Amino acid sequence: MYFVCSMGDLFHESAPFEWIDKIFAVMALCPQHTFQVLTKRPERMAEYFNKENEDLRGDGMAGAMCDWIAGGGLSDDMLNRWCKDHGVSRKWRDKINDNRNIWCNATWQKPLWSLPNVWLGTTAENQEMADERIPHLLKCPAAKHFVSIEPMLSEVKYIDYVIAKCPECGRRLLVNRDISDDRPKDFITACSTCMEHRDITARVDWVICGGESGPGARPMRPDWARSVRDQCKAAGVPFFFKQWGAWLPLGQGGSAAGSWIDNSRKTKGGEPIYKVTDGYDNLIGYGISYHFEPEGTCYRIGKKKAGSLLDGKQHKEYPT
Repeated sequence: MYFVCSMGDLFHESAPFEWIDKIFAVMALCPQHTFQVLTKRPERMAEYFNKENEDLRGDGMAGAMCDWIAGGGLSDDMLNRWCKDHGVSRKWRDKINDNRNIWCNATWQKPLWSLPNVWLGTTAENQEMADERIPHLLKCPAAKHFVSIEPMLSEVKYIDYVIAKCPECGRRLLVNRDISDDRPKDFITACSTCMEHRDITARVDWVICGGESGPGARPMRPDWARSVRDQCKAAGVPFFFKQWGAWLPLGQGGSAAGSWIDNSRKTKGGEPIYKVTDGYDNLIGYGISYHFEPEGTCYRIGKKKAGSLLDGKQHKEYPT
């Protein structure tokens, strides 16, 4: 799995669509890998995938795919040699060949949106950003749509974005992910209001949640993370709790059980520094404190020591 532009934003205003075409061409030619594209600018991503731009984007990808590997053309011998040099198996060579034929005019078709190995996501650190960005994300064709609530700065209600709805009446629908016959993977039951089977509407397939780290990091309330976890569970959507961030709430992390002021240490600003221990009086770390009402106190001990246990459990779920 590859995280595209991990230190940047593929859909930043400074990145022309012609350049993005080349990135998607590389992803199309590597079907053996899964690519995650995360952006703070889903409105520009939706513009890129706009149907009015579909033929233009297809032409851009076709040219980029051919130019990238073979300088304008890709013969069978060239494809075989490239796959051998890059350790690509016969199974994936056939898939690349299909893409080559389609995109490079051997058997021209319209662009294959969505690419089956590309997940698209957006960040939404609070309710305002969730309501602003997620609708743009869901307009974009993707194998999976995901949302990263990191850093989480307030409680967020995501349930309307992770629950499938009837496109006619808006009623929530149940999704059966365990069907093994020829029906679609996300086959839905008949709407109890309309009494018809409906195509599932685009929804969030995966939610990532985490606290803030680094200079000036703000603490995350445990109930904020619990709320997202519970919403995902109710909707049958995978939940990935990445980290607490710089601050560990007392009673979280699976070990933070006690603390007391270390009288020998203070910050430069004169704030008391606490010694944080587990239930067996083993040292976890030192840090300043912050008090939440009604949850209690948290301590700035750093993201590595704070860890990623939520109510004593790891939540590292992925969509299938």
